[in-house]
Amino acid sequence: MPESQQGLPSGEVSVQTPEGDAGWAECLRDLKRSLEGGSVFVLGNRRRYPVSDPTKSRGDVSREACEEAFEELSRAIDLELLAQAADAQAAKRAPGEQGCGRDHGCVRPSGHDGACVNRQCEELPEASPSSGPPSPERPAPAAERERLARLVRRVAASISVAPGMQAVLAHDLPPALWQPTFAICIGRGEVRVLTLAYVGEPVAGDRPSCKRAPFMLKVVTDDLAAAPAAAAAAGARYAVEPA
Repeated sequence: MPESQQGLPSGEVSVQTPEGDAGWAECLRDLKRSLEGGSVFVLGNRRRYPVSDPTKSRGDVSREACEEAFEELSRAIDLELLAQAADAQAAKRAPGEQGCGRDHGCVRPSGHDGACVNRQCEELPEASPSSGPPSPERPAPAAERERLARLVRRVAASISVAPGMQAVLAHDLPPALWQPTFAICIGRGEVRVLTLAYVGEPVAGDRPSCKRAPFMLKVVTDDLAAAPAAAAAAGARYAVEPA
């Protein structure tokens, strides 16, 4: 297996998209637990914020609770993408030129679809209806929703310890990932999931939430926004480094 410059393990793994109702149900339960544990974050343009469990009900992995968790993840990704698109549009505007003009403080461009948002990625009240006909540059809302749903499904599949377990099992490392944390990295139209977890021995700490080890495993997916619609898996690269 390939090794990093320090002689520590590195390589590539595959992140499989769950198949069938049972596979997706298990994926959403994992997502719900990760949100409960406060281990999922969005990293955007000079900002970082957690994706929190919207139900505030620990241990509830019912279908309804898991679907709410998925919707919360979708909302967080959508708002960050919108905010970055607005920043890009603002940078192109002439000095003094305003944003959409439909709601005070909205930073999205004129003629946008969906809710207005401010620079803190917060929805402004009284979302305005979409305006303007669809075009190749601005797809119809239904197409936008489907594209976002595909992206969020790929992100949800990557918020899992499975890729990291593939990595440690491919090398002579104990089959455990301690304090796994997931960062959804969004920038320049790209979306990747970074997983960080302690691996190796000796392990210190008396509870799973505080256990640590001498090494850190880093797993980074390929750009999930660029993956083909029919892709059954995404690639990811990993490396083990001193903690």
